[in-house]
Amino acid sequence: MHRLIKNKRELSIILLLIFIISLILFSNSIQVYAQTKALSVAIGFTTPFGPASGFTLSTLFGVDFDEAVFYGFGLDFANGSWVINSIENSFVYFPLYAALRIRFPFTLPFALYSIMGVGYSFLIDKIQNSEDQSSIAGAYGSFFWKVAIGFGFMLGSKTDGIFEVHISSFSYQYWGKSSEFSSTLNFVTLGFYFGIRFFRM
Repeated sequence: MHRLIKNKRELSIILLLIFIISLILFSNSIQVYAQTKALSVAIGFTTPFGPASGFTLSTLFGVDFDEAVFYGFGLDFANGSWVINSIENSFVYFPLYAALRIRFPFTLPFALYSIMGVGYSFLIDKIQNSEDQSSIAGAYGSFFWKVAIGFGFMLGSKTDGIFEVHISSFSYQYWGKSSEFSSTLNFVTLGFYFGIRFFRM
């Protein structure tokens, strides 16, 4: 069993490295054809179905081929808490993913767009002992997907205000050996973001 867990962890690390290298090569290859770079930063809340809601920071960086299509990668941060087997757990997770953003061709007072992403996420889970206030932490990993819909409002010639709603799914596998932690953590999150997007950089 220990060997099986170790193999899963090694496989996850190898797949993550392949994903990061592919993302770097992809980003370098598309810069030749890209028109401008773009960066968006947003803050909000996520409501995982299972855990309690928490703060979220979401970032996207990449290139706009034109005003309708964006390719790049995202890095998010989120935290939350839940009760497992009558024990309170708090956790943070860091999804890293490749993203595609497509603006719908509607003539509206604002830009309507969708984002699709797939990548890998790390989660650090902390168990608090209510008796002596000690705590232990465990690490998890998961491939995941993310889908969002958003609205962009022009703030300036190179900036948009944005509001996004996203849904994502995680299936975490525990990397350690401690029996204090669950072997898997599975949940779906619903998130809301407000932020700003910089383009024509």
